Amino acid sequence: MIEKLRLQARGGEAVNLGTVAGAVLAPGDYPIMPDYTANDLVSAAGGLSESADLTTVELRRIRRGVIGNVEVDYSDINFDRFGELERVKLQSRDHITVRQIPDWNPDDTIEIRGEVYYPGTYVISPGDTLSNIVQRAGGLTELGFAEGAVFTRQTAAQLERERAAEYASDILRAYSSRLLTEETTTSTMAEVIEITQQLEDVEGVGRILIDLPAAIDGEDSADYVVEDGDVLSIPRRSSTVTVVGEVKETATHVYQQGLLVKDYIDLSAGVSERADEKGIYIVRANGSNLLYGSRDRRRWWRFDVGRTLVLEPGDTIVVPVDSQHKESLVQWRDMTQIIYQGLVSVAAIARL
Repeated sequence: MIEKLRLQARGGEAVNLGTVAGAVLAPGDYPIMPDYTANDLVSAAGGLSESADLTTVELRRIRRGVIGNVEVDYSDINFDRFGELERVKLQSRDHITVRQIPDWNPDDTIEIRGEVYYPGTYVISPGDTLSNIVQRAGGLTELGFAEGAVFTRQTAAQLERERAAEYASDILRAYSSRLLTEETTTSTMAEVIEITQQLEDVEGVGRILIDLPAAIDGEDSADYVVEDGDVLSIPRRSSTVTVVGEVKETATHVYQQGLLVKDYIDLSAGVSERADEKGIYIVRANGSNLLYGSRDRRRWWRFDVGRTLVLEPGDTIVVPVDSQHKESLVQWRDMTQIIYQGLVSVAAIARL
């Protein structure tokens, strides 16, 4: 019917159509009759949706100028002022836009798990923050460990997946370019494809590091605004420190105030021969990483200004492997080879 109305309009005649868009139940083009008002057009579109902003709507009107040119006017029609929406008479090609409330989504939710009094899924509104959600969930229980809270976000997980896919594409592109040059390649195409496939299959965790204790205490900079699909998990209070990696005995120890990193490593029977002692780092309960090793001790202070090297409950000490480690026998063989070659060179020079 809409197409017939367009075809029936004779040359120079107006097409009896109006358009409505935005927060209505059925946006689109509709026939307009003589004396039709803006309210009639909104009604033809099924009326307003829940998300409609009940202040003003925008009217775009096309008209022909004095010199024959086409001019476009925009005006706002007030919903509440003396029935203005019913008094505005429509013309051909009028376009009405019903604005939507910003960030409107009545179904947005966040899930809070673990040590709160009322865990579950909560409907959120624009502007809700972490502290609001914790408060609505009844606050933390006596066993709640705010320092170890885990906060995940779907959009962050999606971004991780996209970045992993981009990295995989870069690896494949770099390897393909290397094949066209005289550069040396130590990997096969099958190995590269396997690596890129693993990157493309990355699901993404979406964890965002938060300081929940500060947020609960009212620090605005730590109190993040939540989004639909967020998950906040509050674990039970931890009283242990875990040591993993290149130690002789991987273990979890009872936290003792005042013990340092070295003390807990000693409780794990010390580091192994393959340990990279300069690369030791600590994973805090909230997921942040702090470099402890002497390779760059200043980095600790840059991340943890004002604190000593005393650990906190829930921390994990990671002792990485030294990628340049050589067994003693191999090391002595290399040294013997170097000494032998040096002696041969000296003997050759002496014969000259």
